[in-house]
Amino acid sequence: MSNQCTAPQRAALLELALREEDVAAFVEGIMVVYYLPTESEPAVAVVQKSGARLRSGIVAIKDPGGGIKTLARFRGRSRAVAKAFQLRELELFGAAIINDRLELILARRFTPAQILCPDELGDAGYLDILTKVFEV
Repeated sequence: MSNQCTAPQRAALLELALREEDVAAFVEGIMVVYYLPTESEPAVAVVQKSGARLRSGIVAIKDPGGGIKTLARFRGRSRAVAKAFQLRELELFGAAIINDRLELILARRFTPAQILCPDELGDAGYLDILTKVFEV
């Protein structure tokens, strides 16, 4: 698989907050772990191109007072990446949700699942997630 991407694709990935050095790994289909800017302290997120789907999730976030704004920005930027790569689906997910109110809201709209935990997160097991797939 080619690790090349167009300038608009690269721009969408950098806008999502990937580092330049992570772009090639993303294009190759590797799940990339990155720091997601928030209104307070950076969150930990992952993104992966898998077939015709972009898998984009937040693994850890603490953003008092800014959470909704950050989640909306994350969704919009994830969608922009999916469009830039002409993918048909966008899978959004959250892992290790510690906000009871948010978990209750997501549990009504998202499906429980598991993903293999990336090595960069230091755990060789699986992460429990709440996930939902959208058409792009």
